[in-house]
Amino acid sequence: MKTPQKVDTINIAWRVLDAKYFGLPQQRKRLYLLAGGLDFYPEDVLFELHTNSFTDYPTFPLVREEDGHSFEVFRSYSDCLYSAYGTKWNGNAAAYNGSLFAVQDGRLRRLSPIECERLMGFPEGYTDISASTRTTRYQALGNSWAVPVVKWIGERLISETLPRLNITVEAYKLYAEHTKDGCYVFDFGREELVKFSDKTINCTSIPEEPRYKCLVDILSADAPKEIFISPVGCHGILRRKQERNMSINVRLEEVLTSISSQMSQEEIERRSRVQKRGKYSN
Repeated sequence: MKTPQKVDTINIAWRVLDAKYFGLPQQRKRLYLLAGGLDFYPEDVLFELHTNSFTDYPTFPLVREEDGHSFEVFRSYSDCLYSAYGTKWNGNAAAYNGSLFAVQDGRLRRLSPIECERLMGFPEGYTDISASTRTTRYQALGNSWAVPVVKWIGERLISETLPRLNITVEAYKLYAEHTKDGCYVFDFGREELVKFSDKTINCTSIPEEPRYKCLVDILSADAPKEIFISPVGCHGILRRKQERNMSINVRLEEVLTSISSQMSQEEIERRSRVQKRGKYSN
């Protein structure tokens, strides 16, 4: 729901925006809320006059060659980066759709902290501060906002040329609801273009001028060796997929099978940690 409210002393508006339409190869929907006094119109900042035609998300090549290295991803954009990516990366949805994995020179790995900084729109090395570890850098990035989205809102906040949308009770009475505490709520629905009179207001998660980037373009060859996944780790992902009867990205399954086959089943079992397995295991 993306609905401005007007009461005696404050105006509030909110809108869900998705980072994958702001030049980041990551699906990251977040609710952004602005509030201010009666002389501030947050709906003019968050909502837009709809003048462009939306198109499908573009199709990108998932393979790239650079400086003697080959890179491959399994999707054009990733799932939402989460704070536990540093420690819990092999048993969730991203482990099976491949969106937070990459292939470098035939080896499967996770994204590095620098690549995750690019994934969020931060400068490279932004989280590489004193006493930080790889895990804490992942945590900080997974808990942060997508920088280009916040920048887009900030630029609109200080702009002096934004058109007034004039969202008033009189103009939008079909959407206005008078609440018990004396304010008006305009319910523009979920992910919608609101048409009224001679204009259409964009309330979707897609800005009027979307920008796109492919996940493979944020990869670089400086990934630390610790984030590459061993044949034992690849076998573990395949085992959990089978035990839990989960679907998996077809290309990812091919890569996992190829890497795990580099080691015998006996050696994999020998190197695996001895621990009690979960309820899905035999």
